[in-house]
Amino acid sequence: MKLEVIIIDDDKILRKVLKRIVQICNLAKEALEFENGEEALAYFNRENDDSKKTMIFLDINMPIMNGWEFLQGMKKQNLLQNKEIYLLTSSIDKLEHSRAEKDPSIKDILIKPLTIEKFKQLMV
Repeated sequence: MKLEVIIIDDDKILRKVLKRIVQICNLAKEALEFENGEEALAYFNRENDDSKKTMIFLDINMPIMNGWEFLQGMKKQNLLQNKEIYLLTSSIDKLEHSRAEKDPSIKDILIKPLTIEKFKQLMV
């Protein structure tokens, strides 16, 4: 099964770093990136392929459409098949972490900044 990697974050530098980490870890040749949930949701509405496994690295706090709103849209449109969602956050808000832990569509919460070591732990 082909793996697709999607990065959804309003921080251009973080997207660039994460794309490089994806390449270094040989997870995918290229990662697609979006600045906000609205752009990503539009992409999945156009290009969704349930036969492809997709890893989504999703920032929670973004303008236009945040990570929670993106997740709600994906659920509402039944687009979560074969998707692994990793929340990206710099937040230490316990309510936010609790909400993420209760959501079965979220595989893990990753605290920024990301490093190659943290990323490799996901692959184990």
